[in-house]
Amino acid sequence: MDSTIGNATQDMVVRIFRDKLAVDVPSMEINLLENEMIDSLKFVDLVFNLEQEFGIVMPMESLEVDQFRTIVDIVRLVEQCKKSQRTGSPLC
Repeated sequence: MDSTIGNATQDMVVRIFRDKLAVDVPSMEINLLENEMIDSLKFVDLVFNLEQEFGIVMPMESLEVDQFRTIVDIVRLVEQCKKSQRTGSPLC
């Protein structure tokens, strides 16, 4: 992954957490689930905001909890979704 793209994606994900979910994430590697930084309602809000900000589609039935453990994991998922859509797949 191009580090410039990854950094821009990471910045946007952090901004979503801060501005849309009102969650200040102290580290890119902190486990968001174990530290109870996102619950089920914030998870749905997170997915919605990721789809809106990045123009991707993330069907709930195909998502796995491990993809949302850390900011790094979420950035990896978003980049994967963006790549899939660039290659013609409408979904992640």
